[in-house]
Amino acid sequence: MCQAGGSQAGRSFAAKHADTIIALVRTVAEAKSYKADILEKLAEHGRAPDSCKIMFCVSVTLGETAAEARERKARRAAACAAEIEPRLSALSFFGQRDLSKAPLDEPFRPAETNASRTMVEAYTAKGRTLREIAADPDVNGIPFVGTPDSVAAEMIEAMAEIGGDGLLFTEPLSRRNVAEITDGLIPTLQRRGATRKGYASGNTLRDTLMEF
Repeated sequence: MCQAGGSQAGRSFAAKHADTIIALVRTVAEAKSYKADILEKLAEHGRAPDSCKIMFCVSVTLGETAAEARERKARRAAACAAEIEPRLSALSFFGQRDLSKAPLDEPFRPAETNASRTMVEAYTAKGRTLREIAADPDVNGIPFVGTPDSVAAEMIEAMAEIGGDGLLFTEPLSRRNVAEITDGLIPTLQRRGATRKGYASGNTLRDTLMEF
């Protein structure tokens, strides 16, 4: 079972039943706190610490040089700021609240709701107004920007700080993004011993998940 909620009720449910959790946080510190909370809840339910794997969402911007990666990230941020309607629609959906007529440049306070609380918190974590929230390029997870070598090093350092278990890429599905990750970043992580080169000998997804 895979569970994707970040509320306390969702975390407790996952700690009792799930094999893996998809966690959306914005910083390494938040991920470390999330991991510690799940470990406590696993113990409360009599489960081993490695019986449920946490996959933290990450956003990756790669370039041949650090400067190129930063430029690509800046272009993405500018595109978000120039076209905020899709983000406002997403926030309306996640929060179950019509924001089409809400003021864009006044302080925004999310309504109390049980609908997609993790996504609402991710969207509103840094912005003060709806315009700032909609223009935020880093709502999809922990951001990494740089070359494959530098990003691999930062990911390894982050996972050492967090305490595992894995990272989940949230980039839009395109040929360029797939190629950059599978042909650039993953081989770099493999050379550093940070990700596997093959799969488990078992026959199920659970076998593969629990092996690493």
